[in-house]
Parts: sequence; C-alpha cells; structure tokens
Amino acid sequence: MALMLAARYRRAARGCCGDASADVCATRAAKARSCGAYAGRSGPLPERVNSRHTFCAASRIERVHSIPGKYAAKTIPDLPDRVHACICPRPACGRRQADRSLSLNSLPMLRRDFLLRLAALAASPAVAGACASDKPLTVGIHPWPGYEPLYLARAFGWLADGVQLREGHAAGASVAALQAGEIDAAALTLDEVLAVRASGVALTVVLVFDSSVGADMVMARPSIRTLADIAGRRIAVERGAVGEVVLQKLLEAAGLEEADVTVLDIAPDRQLDAWRAGEVDLAIGYEPTSSLLGREGARRLFDSRQFPGVIFDVLAVRSERLSSRRDAIEALLVGHFRALAHLRVNREDALRRIAAWRGLSFDEMERSFAGLNLPDAAGNLSFLDMTGARGILPAARALNVLMLRTGRLKVADELSGLIDPSFLPRNGEAQ
Repeated sequence: MALMLAARYRRAARGCCGDASADVCATRAAKARSCGAYAGRSGPLPERVNSRHTFCAASRIERVHSIPGKYAAKTIPDLPDRVHACICPRPACGRRQADRSLSLNSLPMLRRDFLLRLAALAASPAVAGACASDKPLTVGIHPWPGYEPLYLARAFGWLADGVQLREGHAAGASVAALQAGEIDAAALTLDEVLAVRASGVALTVVLVFDSSVGADMVMARPSIRTLADIAGRRIAVERGAVGEVVLQKLLEAAGLEEADVTVLDIAPDRQLDAWRAGEVDLAIGYEPTSSLLGREGARRLFDSRQFPGVIFDVLAVRSERLSSRRDAIEALLVGHFRALAHLRVNREDALRRIAAWRGLSFDEMERSFAGLNLPDAAGNLSFLDMTGARGILPAARALNVLMLRTGRLKVADELSGLIDPSFLPRNGEAQ
C-alpha cells in the first residue's frame, strides 16, 4: 500500500533517485499506517520509516530502510530484470510536494499508472538490452568437425562464463530453436542461415568456422559404383539443411532430376539405424556418421570437393541481439580461435580428445578434418569481406539461385545485414 501511496512520486532510472533526507513525512506515514499494510506486509508501520524504497529487479529484492537501522526485505518476482524504480516523496525527486495529501480513492488509478509506466520502461531498448546481457549467450550447436573447436574451448575452460552451448543432434534442432526465440545464435551452414532468414528471423554471420572441401559427402552401398547407378535408389538426407545442397549437386552431376530417385528425410544422426535396417541405399551426411557408415561397408561416392566454395559453416546471431550481446559474442570468438590454435599446434592431443567423445578412431577423426578449411581470424576477415567481391557473399548469391530453383526459398534474399566482421578479434586477442 505504501508503494501505491508513493506511486505519484516515483522516478524510474538505473540507479536510485538521489540523496533524499531520511526524515519522514508524518502525515504520509500516518496515512500508510491507517491502511494497515506496508510494502506488502500486514500490520502497522514502524514509528519512523524512511519512505525511500529501491526496487531492483536485477536482485529481485525490495529494500525498506528505517531510520533506527531496521531492515526488511521482500522478494518481488514480477518486476522485469534491470528495472530500478526509486520512489521518494521528497520534492527533490518527486513531481509533487511532499506535504500534498493523496486521496485513497485515487489509489487504483495510481497503481495502474505506475504499472503501465514500469512496463513501458522495461520494454525500452536500453532496458531490454541490459536485461539480455544478464543472461548467457546461448548458442545452438551439433556434431560437425568444423564446430569442434567450440567443444574444445568448453573442455579447456576457454569459453566465457556468459556463453552457453546448447547441443542438439542435427542442424534442425538449432533452426527450430532460433525460430522459437529460444537461443541467441547457432552454428549453421550458410544455406541454412538463408533459409532461417526467409522464415522471418533476421540473422547475421559473425564468424566462418570452415569451408567444406570434401567433408560433406554421399555414402553409398558397395553395389553403387558410379553416379549413373543412383537412378531409382533411396537417398537419405536431412530436408531443410545443407544435405539438400549436396543432393542437388549430386543430381546435377548425375544428370538426373529429383523425381528419378526416392528422397527420404532422415537426419544424419538417424542414418546409421536406417542403413542397418536396409531402408536406404545412399546417405548424404558428414562426420561422425559417415565413418560409422563406412564401418558398415558404405563407400564414398561423391563429396563437396566436386563443388568447392559453396558450403560454409558459420556462426549466425539473431540480428536484434548483436549490440546487446557484443561482449559475449566477442568472448566466444576469442575462445574459438584459442581452441583452433590448439588444434593446429597440438593436433594429436586435440584430435584424440575429439575422437573419444565422438566414438571414432584417431585415423577416422583425422580424415574428417582433411576435408575442411578452418580459417583463423585473418582468414575470417577475408571470408567476411563487406565488398562482396570475395568470401561468403558470392557463395550466398549462388545459393540464392540454387535454393530458389529447388523451392527452399520463395523470394531471393537481398543479403542485407548478412555479415558483420566487427566482432572478430584483433591485435593478438585470438591467441
């Protein structure tokens, strides 16, 4: 009730409303006491209570300070994060004079007015950004050799406390989480980024993990020796993901249309079971699944070496969160490049660690990285060239054409805001 009585003298700010005197307006204290409640507590007010309150939702604690040094605290679960509302009846920080009486009949209007103003403050960009920065930067990720430096960085403790990896089994999980607003960023292929942007979620690429030069592949039954042999066969591929690019390139190379084969929507993490059950003849995927299929007798028929410069794995961040999460994004990139340096300098140690958690042998893991170009910070500056003359922008234009033809895009992406190299570490920060 004291909150409502004081509502007309509030001021919303990041800090408190200034140094107000500890003297209490006896009239106001008497009115509050007569209401029989103070700061959500039943019972009379203390005889002398400072009417200055600090509501800090970051700590979610309401503090009520009394002159004799008494302290009362109450949890306030409803206030939005990073909103500080300081209420004081003193003329220095209120719009009304302290000795002006309030009518109890006006309390409902005052309370509603206060809540509306507080909600407006919480919705403001500055407050929303401050609120977001208190939460971890959540990054969707799934097994793929090019993303392994992030797993290494986490294992070595090189990821900042404000960064959290959200693991899935395939790219589809990260795409769905982005579209649902559950994560801030995701490790995806460039074509997947364009598809998510087409769904209405603005994404910006801030890092290139790798370019694929053989790491995306088609594994086939031993009886399928040539591209011509795939006609009429069953092909497992994850729809809506990078496998669709490989499928189209495979069909082009074979001189076939999609109607000439049977396409089954099976993500890489489920392809091994489908293979063992005899449900598929070819599987489009990547490591570690490809090596596991190789153990079952599958052989590599086609891979991304036949169409270089098309498949890029990138870190894409929701565009509206770039400015508010800059520190966390930059820290994430520093951790990535530190782990990438470890992979290069201490390759055997890194590969053995990765092989252990992927269930592969050291040789299988080493072969999986043979099909990747993993750019360092300087290489990333080249890939994220803003002029569009080189890097991933030409690849994005080519993907536009391919994805329009196959129906994955209804309208070409104008590529505005697609890349931002400003988060890349400089001056040795990546070491």
